Amino acid sequence: MYSHNFDGIDDQHISLYDSPYVKRPNIQITQMNMYGAEWFIDHKDTKLKPIEIMTPVYRFANAILGTNNNRTDIRSTSKIPDHFNYTVNNKLGKSYIKDYYAVITEFDKQMYDTVWKDVGRFNKEDFEKLETDSSVDKLYSNGGDIVWYIHANLKAEL
Repeated sequence: MYSHNFDGIDDQHISLYDSPYVKRPNIQITQMNMYGAEWFIDHKDTKLKPIEIMTPVYRFANAILGTNNNRTDIRSTSKIPDHFNYTVNNKLGKSYIKDYYAVITEFDKQMYDTVWKDVGRFNKEDFEKLETDSSVDKLYSNGGDIVWYIHANLKAEL
């Protein structure tokens, strides 16, 4: 049996489990996340990049395509603005000068609507408004992931 004393800390005070009081996500994903990422990878226009709230699409791509894949079009270049920028514009598309994809997971929605509600980045009303925003199109939804196409700036006015 191996035993080691870490700088005077006895092993009764070391834990391998996260505290239930720490508010951060775990590393688990759902099968629906994998299906959504696979659909996105297979169907997206390679000229357009995704943006995200929190969950990075490229991590799913690494699981599906391998970590040595050279799909630079899957790596996000920025985060979706707080409240989808509805505090500034009435349409998300007005916040961009070029089109993007937004991949939003159920995890993203739940985290900001419950656990991280006090952070104030997104709320239930923001996600409801996104559903009726004419500058975005819902391309895919499976209960775990939603893929949106954001029509940029001038196109949002049409």
